[in-house]
Amino acid sequence: MITAKQLPVEGSRKFRAALLFPCILSLSLLQCRDLPYLETEPVPSRFQTRNAESNRQADSGMTSEPVSFVFAGDIMCHKQNLDAALVSPAAGQTLSIYDFNPSFEKVAPIISTADFAIANLETTLPGENLPNGYTGYPHFGSPDSLAGAAKKAGFDILTTANNHSFDYGVSGMRRTISALNELRLRQTGTFTTVEGRNSNPALIIERNNVRIGLLNYTYGLNVVTTDEMTSLVHLIDAKTISNHIDMIRDEVDCVVLYLHWGREYKTRPSADQTKLASQLISYGADAIIGSHPHVIQSFEIRKNRKDRYGRVNDRIVAYSLGNFFGGQRNRRSDGGMVLQFSVGIRQASESNPARLLPEPINSNPSPELRANGTDRGNKLFFEKVRHELVWIATPDSLREESVTYQLLPVKEWRNRTGELTEAARSEMQQFERDSAGIISGKGGSRN
Repeated sequence: MITAKQLPVEGSRKFRAALLFPCILSLSLLQCRDLPYLETEPVPSRFQTRNAESNRQADSGMTSEPVSFVFAGDIMCHKQNLDAALVSPAAGQTLSIYDFNPSFEKVAPIISTADFAIANLETTLPGENLPNGYTGYPHFGSPDSLAGAAKKAGFDILTTANNHSFDYGVSGMRRTISALNELRLRQTGTFTTVEGRNSNPALIIERNNVRIGLLNYTYGLNVVTTDEMTSLVHLIDAKTISNHIDMIRDEVDCVVLYLHWGREYKTRPSADQTKLASQLISYGADAIIGSHPHVIQSFEIRKNRKDRYGRVNDRIVAYSLGNFFGGQRNRRSDGGMVLQFSVGIRQASESNPARLLPEPINSNPSPELRANGTDRGNKLFFEKVRHELVWIATPDSLREESVTYQLLPVKEWRNRTGELTEAARSEMQQFERDSAGIISGKGGSRN
């Protein structure tokens, strides 16, 4: 059996859309019923040394077409989300049907424009044969159609290492990976076998001759852990992360860490988080994306930071993206931040080394060789770094009749007085004000 991380790399958004069509069609025919636990034949590992001639720009000094990313926070599914998504079974049907597509429709234009859209799946997909049906907190067990709706909205990858990974045991974790496989959603962070975790710790993705390694870790698990559980999930440990980065550093241009960390409901990163972020950057991480606190925390661009390989480039740290989907209604927990940026490679040129650096972020030329002498001077750069706030609307937030939770882009919806109730608009505006203060570093609490 393979995991989603072993699926071939697609070549374009059109190709992805072509792959997505039969999945959407089948979901429609099945009325979003759960997918069976199916095994597939293995395919060759994607951890192979690249041919420099075929995978790099041919001419020195050329810049690759940047690869665009969208990162979102926690996708949860509380009891109230389940109740709102439940569709009455048609005549003759006995299984409950859950439709989450309306929840994601209004945010899909933001998600679907990126080359790779990534979020944290903070629930399990244990299958429909549960003795007490699907469950919310404290033991998350959701229908496959939740992930199907995320896929339809444009998500490509769901990270699965978080404190709820084993809410339904090892079998539930494995069933989650299998369901994501069937939906053509890639994942990383949890693994079906110890061998798979040890040999392929990262999800490697590639577009426009830029190769990115995604590593996903969690601070811990909510259940009483067993040795088997801890052998099938990435737990945050500086030495382990260092080793994993070293395993893939020669294979990728950019290393992205998605960490489930931090203190819940604290809007400023802890001293431990900032210290660990600095440590991981020195190990070779280029971007660190965080989740778990269920509120937004600050994000920053650390300029021209050097790592142990001698690479000097900017590094992105987003400590927490907050909630993307779920039923929490506490102040600041009723939404999240979608982080967008592009990654590119500018190659060295003996006649014009300054071309290593892009605009607008990098400004001080400082090309350096890797310590082991294998780097040819290629320079990683980030551009178009921006964010969108997304607010989670309850079924009674809209004036029009609605029975489900909906994800609303704040910038687009904050002034829609005719469509939002006054109470909902006030809550959204409060969320926007709070988020602006947190992101600017002028608001929030660490303790």
